[in-house]
Amino acid sequence: MCVIELEFKSGNTYRYSASIHPQFRLFNKGAAPVDIAGLEIRYWYKYDGALKPEQSHIDWAGVNGNQMTDKVNTGIIKGSFAGGQDRYLRVTFKPSAGYLGNGQHDYLEVNTRFNKEDWAPYDQANDWSYADYPGFTLWDRVTVYYNGALIYGIEPHY
Repeated sequence: MCVIELEFKSGNTYRYSASIHPQFRLFNKGAAPVDIAGLEIRYWYKYDGALKPEQSHIDWAGVNGNQMTDKVNTGIIKGSFAGGQDRYLRVTFKPSAGYLGNGQHDYLEVNTRFNKEDWAPYDQANDWSYADYPGFTLWDRVTVYYNGALIYGIEPHY
């Protein structure tokens, strides 16, 4: 059984920002190593303002400090979700990403950012996944899936 916990850090704690910087740390609390390629992270948010194309980026990713940025994919998924949320930043991993051990200090870290093409601001206050955490903190409003099944966090609702 895959048991994951997620810590969240906001790389940008300003309410109104042209660039959102969610950062994640995943810890394997299960009995066996986890195939990272089966994991998906979703950061839920509401688009603000006139519709413009968006861009998403991986600034850095690694397991226990060992860089693996080139093994991470990111994209923005549009839809109509509960709680007025209409987007999520999706983070997935390539088959070559390896395994996340189940040691007490083993972790997978992913630092992301996204923005509108014209750099117009977002209002982070209405985003399901946002929290004003300047340091990594256990947070259940970012969701984690393993092979498509929700294994951590709470999807948007109100």
